[in-house]
This record gives sequence, structure tokens and C-alpha cells, in this order.
Amino acid sequence: MTGKTHLAGGVAAAVVVERSAWLAGWPLLPPEKQAVILGWLAPVALLAFAAAALGSLLPDLDEPNSLVSNLPRASRGLVRGALRTKGVEGVARSLVEFGLLLVNFVTRFLSRIVRMAALGHRGATHWLVTALALALLAALGGWFIGFPALGAWLFIGYGSHLALDAMTLSGLELLQPFTARKVHLLPKPMRIRTGSLVDSLLTVVFGAVAATAVLGVMAAGQWPQLWRLLAG
Repeated sequence: MTGKTHLAGGVAAAVVVERSAWLAGWPLLPPEKQAVILGWLAPVALLAFAAAALGSLLPDLDEPNSLVSNLPRASRGLVRGALRTKGVEGVARSLVEFGLLLVNFVTRFLSRIVRMAALGHRGATHWLVTALALALLAALGGWFIGFPALGAWLFIGYGSHLALDAMTLSGLELLQPFTARKVHLLPKPMRIRTGSLVDSLLTVVFGAVAATAVLGVMAAGQWPQLWRLLAG
């Protein structure tokens, strides 16, 4: 799957999990709940979605050309136009864009190191045991920054990535290092080719699911803090 599909799928998975838990009477994101992150107030819903989005991209850190390994470069669009802007603003934009390129060089370099340590693409970063270990570390870190649920939401996004990759032609050695047997979540005729039309359609579907669910939640009166954030 492409990075865009994983990103949309991770956020959609977080929304579906929260909605399912809320309907079952176990809301994971209580109304009006905010967390104090390093002294700053932030809506828990926003933090949950951000953690799931990050988790949905992390497994592909073993691929230098992946979206997660090139996020600084992808964000250059925010400061483009520097050459057409004169004065101090143009200089500032040029410096920021140059800084992003330098950071992107570092992230790609780190990605190559991760690739070697993970024994190639879709290696150790795509193991279930790795997802659990990272979720535990994130949970511990979450306690220190004031968001103890960080590990759970990161795992939801990470798990969505593994599930989607297990639907592709190559599948995943998900249960490594215990067994090298590949896991396929779809029968052979239905397996998805990365970058195919089906892959692109999934991006649209997951994005629509996430958007529809969030709008439905706001219309029902839940997550007012997210509504206030979006409404300004």
C-alpha cells in the first residue's frame, strides 16, 4: 500500500475504534477532555488521531523513498514561493525550505540504517512483536508528557498498516521472529497490488470513512473540543 493509503487507513481505524467503543458504552475520548502536554493544553481527540496517523506511517521507516522518511521534503509546499517573494519573508522561506531539505537528508539516512537493522523492507518493522514493543515504549513516554493513551492509539495506527500490507500480493511475515510463515488476510485472487487502482480507491474510501465519522460525531454532540478547534 502507498503512504497515503496507510495514512488515511490509520486515521479511519482510530475513528472506527473510538466509535465502536463509544457505542459499546466505553468511550475512549470523553467529552471536554483535554490533556496537558508539556504544559500545553491539547484536545485528546486531536492527540489520538495524530498518534494513529504517526503509527500508520512508522512501519515504512525501513524504506528511504516512503512518505514517513520524506515528511520534511513533503512539507516544503508550505514554504514554496520563496523565489517569487522579495524581502525578509522571501529570505525566511528560503532558509526554512533549505532547512527542511537538510532534515530530509537526515531522515533518509536514518531510514537506510533502519532498513539494514530491520533486514530489509517489510522486515522487523513489519513484525507484530515490534508493534507491541513500540506501543509499550510510547505508553511509557505518554505518562511523562501527560498523554498515557499514546501507546494505544499509536498501536491502532501501526496495526492498521500491518493489516493493510497483509492484504497485498506479498503479504507479511507478521509473526517473526517466531515463524517465517507469511500472513495473508485476503484470498489470492483478491490480494491488492501496491499503487494499483484498488489501492487508490482505498485511500478515498478510508478518507471518506474518517471524514464522515468525525462529522457524524460532531453533529451528535460528542467531542465538542474538536468541534471548537475546527470551528476556530
